[in-house]
This record gives sequence, structure tokens and C-alpha cells, in this order.
Amino acid sequence: YAAPYVKYKQAGLYYSPFRNTSFTFDWIDNFRQDRFNAPKFHYKEVSYRLGIHQFIRQFNFQFTAEIGETDNFLLKQKRTMNRYTASMIFRPTKFQSYRGYLYYSDNLQYYGENVKRITAGVNIDVKIAERTSFYMNYQNNYSPEELYRDRNLFEMRLHHTLPNNHRIMARARYSLLRFSTERKETAALLEYSVPIGIPVAHKKNTGIVKGHVYN
Repeated sequence: YAAPYVKYKQAGLYYSPFRNTSFTFDWIDNFRQDRFNAPKFHYKEVSYRLGIHQFIRQFNFQFTAEIGETDNFLLKQKRTMNRYTASMIFRPTKFQSYRGYLYYSDNLQYYGENVKRITAGVNIDVKIAERTSFYMNYQNNYSPEELYRDRNLFEMRLHHTLPNNHRIMARARYSLLRFSTERKETAALLEYSVPIGIPVAHKKNTGIVKGHVYN
């Protein structure tokens, strides 16, 4: 099994005192188990999370604070956990989106003592012109639960559609390879796509019969 075994339960309350402001309160039960022969994690978290979500013009702000307890089954230890997140999205137009986020955690999910971890990232998605778009994403690290897949630390894509609907895409990425925390890969790729338009199914003609029945 490559992916971890996950059991996740959540229940919460939502309250919006104003049109642009909302508050959430959640109870979370999160169980995760690494299914490899030498597991790196096997724990259960029970926590409470308070969130604030606010819109101000083109800006969208979100903050959460979470506290609870982590039961580490590998170490047979229990510790308190803390987790805080902050994110901001800026949408000056419907064709542009800029997002930044910051994540801080202090818990006993993996090792013999509480580990403090900070994750930060930036995401840009912009339509430059009618047929051209640009995407960029950066994230400084990932959690051990994501070890089973490739993880992009940096990714950039430029996409353009030609008048004949042929597509050109230039891509570049800097990734952590799956099952590794040290092995990295840099790749660049240029794609040219041509729609062939081959039919994949036959659809019979359909019609409608209308009339009246008199007795």
C-alpha cells in the first residue's frame, strides 16, 4: 500500500454575523497510519479548531487556530498539539488569482518529541490574454504523509491556444521524488497538442412525436 490509511471525522458549527464575515468551530478526529513495513507514522489526533473567514473588496482572508492531543501509537506517547494557519487570496479581476499561505504546527505525529514545522507557499493563476494563461506554485516543504507521491516544490506553466485550437504548453518543475525527503528532480517540458476529432461513439438520431388522441 503506497498511500496511508486515513480515518477522518469532523463536526462543526458555522456562524455569519455579517455578509462578509463568518466564524467556524470544528471538532476533528484524525487517524493516520503508514502501511509500509517500517512505518514512519501511526497516530490519532483529536482537536478543536476555530476559524475566521473575511472578505474585504478583492481580498479574502482566512485564519484558523487548532488545539488538541496527539496519541502516537509508534512511541506510545500522548502530547498536546497546536496548529495555526493564515491565508490570503487577492482577485483583482475574474481572470487573476494570487494566493499566499502560512502554516505552523507543533505536535508529536512522527518523532519522539514535539516538532515545530513551518510551511509557506505562493500560488499565481493569471489569464494573460484571451488565449494565454500563466500558473505558478511554490511550497517550501511537505508532511511525511505525502512521502508516497512526487511533491512539487516549485511549478510553473505557460499555456497558449492557437487560432486553429492547437495548444502549446511550456512547463518547469522542481520536485521531491516519491519515497524520499532528499532526492530532488528538475524538469522542463514543452508540449504541443493537436485535437484529432475522431468520433468515439455513434449517436442515433433522436426525435419527438407529438399529437392528440380523440375518442
